[in-house]
Amino acid sequence: MGNNPHPYHHSPAPHGHHVAPTNSMAIVSLVMGISGFIICITAPVAIVCGHIARYQIRNRPPQSGDGLAVAGLITGYILTLPVIILSVLMGLGFFSTFISDKFPNSSDKPALPAERNLTPEEASQLFIEREGTDPRLKEQEK
Repeated sequence: MGNNPHPYHHSPAPHGHHVAPTNSMAIVSLVMGISGFIICITAPVAIVCGHIARYQIRNRPPQSGDGLAVAGLITGYILTLPVIILSVLMGLGFFSTFISDKFPNSSDKPALPAERNLTPEEASQLFIEREGTDPRLKEQEK
C-alpha cells in the first residue's frame, strides 16, 4: 500500500474551488418521480418540482442538480401522461352518452316491416303511413 497511511482518505478540494450545492427542488423532483411508481399522485409533483428546479438552477447560479431535475421530469411525465390520456378518453365516452340523444343516428330510424316481425295488418298500416296508399288496393286494381 505504498507510503499513504490512509488509503481511503481523500484530500479536501483544493483551496479556491467551491462545489456548487445541489438544488433541493431537483432532489425532491427525483424522489417524487421515483415514488410515483408506487404512489401515482406524486408524479405530477415531480413535474412541478422539476420545472421549478431547472428554473432555479439556470437563474440562481451556482447550483447543481439539473440532471436530477430532468430525471424527475422524465419519470413524472412518463407516469402522468397515460393517466391524462385515459381520463380524457373516459370523459369523452361518458360525455357521448349524453349527446347521443341529441344527435340521432341510423339505428334510431324505425325498422322495415320484415325486420320487426309485424302482422300483415301492421305492415299495411306502416306502408300506408310511408307511401300514402294501401298496397292491397293496388293488387285489387289489377
